[in-house]
Parts: sequence; structure tokens; C-alpha cells
Amino acid sequence: MVVVEGLDRTGRNPYLQGMSDMLWSEHTKELQDKFKEAQSQDSSLTFKDFCRKYADGTAYTQAMEKNANSKTPKTLWPATLGLPGTEAVNVIKQERDDLSSVDIIPEGSMCTMDYREDRVRVFVDESGKVLRIPQIG
Repeated sequence: MVVVEGLDRTGRNPYLQGMSDMLWSEHTKELQDKFKEAQSQDSSLTFKDFCRKYADGTAYTQAMEKNANSKTPKTLWPATLGLPGTEAVNVIKQERDDLSSVDIIPEGSMCTMDYREDRVRVFVDESGKVLRIPQIG
């Protein structure tokens, strides 16, 4: 058996854990369709390399977002990926006004490794766009 990160719902990825069979089917179909599209632009791209960005949280499928949003209260904000950081912060604060801290963190910045259920860190690239899917922690 070959395990492909991004196609492994028993792994570490919180966006895939506990995903129903129906959502899992949607997820794999969407990955296959997106891979065909990406490979048409870069024929050297392998499926394993393509899926890696879904495993590390830099990309997501609609099924991953549905799975993340099915939990109450909301803990992930995949729809903010690629938005300006300030816009993402506003969305998160609007959806979870109980959070004590929603902070923009520039890529490569040092930050503590403690886990806090009342905090979301919004990691942004040099242009200020959301780099990773913001989540509780």
C-alpha cells in the first residue's frame, strides 16, 4: 500500500481527520480534477508532489472546508487562504468573537509553540497575503 500525504485521512492533517466517506469521495475526486488541470500546465508534476500542498495546509479542497466547518465552533478558516491578512483577521473575528487573540504573523517570524484554544495566528507572506490556513492554536 502506498500512502500519499493529502490522501490520508488517518494522518496528522486536521482537515482530513474524521472526514465522512461521502466527503472523502468528493475530496479525492476534486484532487484528481485539480491535478489534471495542474499537470496540463506542468507535465513534470507528480501526483504525490501535487497532494503534498493539501497535506501541509497550503491548499484545500471544498470537501476539506466542509469537514472543517462541520465542527462547532469553527476552528479553521480555509476560505481566507490568499486573502490579505487584515481581511482574514476581520472574517475570523466576525465568525468567532469569543477569541481573545487573532494575530497576523509574518512568514518566518518566531512565535511560541504553546497551544491556546482562544487564539488564531494568521501567517502571511511578504505581500501580506494569508500563506497557510488559519486555525485555532
